[in-house]
Amino acid sequence: MKTKFTSHKKLNYVIHFVIFSLFIFFCCQPQSIGKNIPSVDRHQPHNFIGHQGMVVAAHPLAAQAGLDMLKKGGNAVDAALATACALNACEPFASGMGGGGFMVIYLSRLKKVTVINFREKAPALALPGMFISEGKIKEEWPRTHGLAVAVPGALAGWSYALNKYGTKDIATIMARAIEIAEKGFTVSETFSNINKDQYEKLLLSAGQSSYRQRSPGR
Repeated sequence: MKTKFTSHKKLNYVIHFVIFSLFIFFCCQPQSIGKNIPSVDRHQPHNFIGHQGMVVAAHPLAAQAGLDMLKKGGNAVDAALATACALNACEPFASGMGGGGFMVIYLSRLKKVTVINFREKAPALALPGMFISEGKIKEEWPRTHGLAVAVPGALAGWSYALNKYGTKDIATIMARAIEIAEKGFTVSETFSNINKDQYEKLLLSAGQSSYRQRSPGR
């Protein structure tokens, strides 16, 4: 009985050791992350896998700016703002200081989500009638006229987020964006087409008189 018990005990040790070894083997194997090759059609969704961090932006220069900020020890807010500033330089028609937006931040230590609202606002003297001329509503004015420009909120929102949740200073955050603006970059076909389109819109309102609203009491 003693010999039989000892054999079973040794066998159990061997089985446990094999199971433990297999567990270590599988846990230590690097996860397959795929080739991360985007689709030929850039408008089709594609899954990317990151293990230490990821930055997603509409332009590769902006995404790289955010990634570099993470590598320099910046947190997620620092990286997001560096990305936004860089995007302002290389793709200003879709994201820039002349507009506004929202920022959703997850505070991991507090386990809560906070939102910063820095959407642009209409000027204080703006009225619905400013898009009316000679008794008629100018359909294009709300989209193309200078009067359609709102008060930007982006820079104020970025500054607030950086001061409250970031770790870097504004000079560090904007360094890459300044470099892109000074050294230039390759203009994409999309950028070129949008510039042409916006130029033609500017011509539509060229020479038009601006709307002036008198202050109350005058």
